[in-house]
Amino acid sequence: MKYINIIQRFIPLQFGKVYASGDLFSSFQDSLEKINHDGMMVLNEISFFQDFINDGVRSQKTKHQIIYFLVHVQTALFLLYSFSGKLNVILFLFIILSIMVQYILCWTMIHVDKQNQF
Repeated sequence: MKYINIIQRFIPLQFGKVYASGDLFSSFQDSLEKINHDGMMVLNEISFFQDFINDGVRSQKTKHQIIYFLVHVQTALFLLYSFSGKLNVILFLFIILSIMVQYILCWTMIHVDKQNQF
């Protein structure tokens, strides 16, 4: 169940608009004004803050984007090798599974880094 929560947390981070620092700051100011105007009851709305945090995390730049490039190069090399016809079914499944696991781990690592930056 813990892994499902992690996936639910990182899916909104992958898809959506990326904001500049000025846009994030103005959104933060709007959030503070809403709290000032509507009172402390706004703090009970978790989605109010979660949307702001998701926008902030999604907008961070990370230095680990090269990892995606390496996984895609591995996938291209695997496709070239698979067209040669020297690949058996077990090796094919193992390579596909390992590339999928690498991609998921890279995706998670990059978004954890973005979250730590924010």
